[in-house]
Amino acid sequence: MLGGSNMTNEQLSRKSPWFSYLGLLLGTFTMIEAMAFQIPALPVLTKEFGVPVATAALISLCYYLTATVCGPVFGNIADQIGRKRIAMIGMIIFAISEFMAAFATNYPFFLLARLCQGIGVAAVLPAGLSYASYLFPPNKRGIAVGVYTAVGTFASAMGGFLGGILIAKFGWQSLYIISGVLAVLGIALVQITVPETPTAERKPFDYIGSILLLLTIGTWLSLSVLVANFGWVSPYTLGMLGLALVFAISFWNVEKRTSHPFMDLSIFKNRYFAVPILLYFFIALCSQGSVFTNSYFVTAKPGLGTAYVGIMTGVIYLAGAVTSLLSGKLIDSFKIKTVLLIGMGTFIVGTLLYSQYTVDTPFWYIVLTLVFMSGSLLFMAPACMKMSMSAVPPEKLGSGSGTYIMIRDLGSPSGQTTMLAAFGAISASSLAAEITAEAQNSGVSQDMIPAVVEAGKTAGKVIDPALTDHLAKIGVSFQDLYAKANFDGMVIAINQMSTIIIAIAVAAFIAAVFVLPNTNGGPGGLDPKNK
Repeated sequence: MLGGSNMTNEQLSRKSPWFSYLGLLLGTFTMIEAMAFQIPALPVLTKEFGVPVATAALISLCYYLTATVCGPVFGNIADQIGRKRIAMIGMIIFAISEFMAAFATNYPFFLLARLCQGIGVAAVLPAGLSYASYLFPPNKRGIAVGVYTAVGTFASAMGGFLGGILIAKFGWQSLYIISGVLAVLGIALVQITVPETPTAERKPFDYIGSILLLLTIGTWLSLSVLVANFGWVSPYTLGMLGLALVFAISFWNVEKRTSHPFMDLSIFKNRYFAVPILLYFFIALCSQGSVFTNSYFVTAKPGLGTAYVGIMTGVIYLAGAVTSLLSGKLIDSFKIKTVLLIGMGTFIVGTLLYSQYTVDTPFWYIVLTLVFMSGSLLFMAPACMKMSMSAVPPEKLGSGSGTYIMIRDLGSPSGQTTMLAAFGAISASSLAAEITAEAQNSGVSQDMIPAVVEAGKTAGKVIDPALTDHLAKIGVSFQDLYAKANFDGMVIAINQMSTIIIAIAVAAFIAAVFVLPNTNGGPGGLDPKNK
């Protein structure tokens, strides 16, 4: 029976919590590894479906839209019917969606698959976090959360590393076929090793609130894509901004008035819960945006390519696995505020390295930069989780973990969509000047420059026949001109974006110094030694 358990299994899980936790860790590993495939895949998918970089942000947006919104929904349902049952359903949905993506023949169907992937992940990841509190005593939860984060990070490293190789050898479809198979294996592991949790009293479901939250996040995350494609003052952008505000206000009012909200806003009154989430959100926004823009940068850099994106991803997430495990140990012995400030300070160092990119930046420097940025983000993760989740009452662990993951994970799509949209827009705006300069340096006649600029707008898909003849006569390849100019435009975009990232990181650090509580948090405080 799906999600079934008995008293003997529950007693065993309490006596040997790591055995029970192992099944969920391995099941989660398969899903996160599949998710990490997206980093090396995104530049390839952009080219495969023929969409601009700014529009390619929809690949991330669709996934995170359902992943973030459905997290609190499944968290509440899990409290009522059991967390194992919800996790199993989520993994089944995820497996199906991976095969949908593998056989997608057009962009809309692929985006539909991404929406389904988000639903599956939203059902599984909150369960992993809440099981850390269910299975382990308070003095062991820090290391349990650290291991959970480290396993997820290692899965990301393997997914990124293997993803780059698989794309280069077998094509992007192979990623999703393998992910589907791994998800099926994960289903078996969870069914065998993970115990079911006790259920709470059933209560009415807040359908209106869930719909309003879906609309709020969907409109919010789509703003950066609209800005990149239509501009700030476009009626499309302004209209979407207005809708986002209306939906957000409506959601807030509905949740305050209903007797059974699916997102318990009252837990945000506790600063132990709210402040760590907000800090992690803004650092994740910067970090994830940097990782995905670097995937385009490395793919386009002469001499590198998709396989190097995989290597880059693998290294930075392996570094993150080490830092998250280290953080998990430290937060059981030191003040969480101290651990967080160390992580945020290290992140600022990474942003300064990021600001120094040039066309000649070597691959090792790129990897080092992202090791600082991603490693410090994952160093913060266990500390933020422990401080926030220690403030949630036991009977609300499911909804609390779902809400935590929703807010935390909004940093990733916000960073990816915002940064990719900005990256694409700045690169495109710089392309005309860069391709003009490159054409002039290559000996293209002045009267052919306008034709070169026009051809650049379509990445060489549409070229004036007169320009084709002229380039043939002087022995110049348009694709060579375009590749060089496009890469130079990427460097300009990264340099401009780094200024914004540094400002956000410094502001978050200052806020942590003055706002973050100087204890390890929790509804009743934690160990006296940490006060």
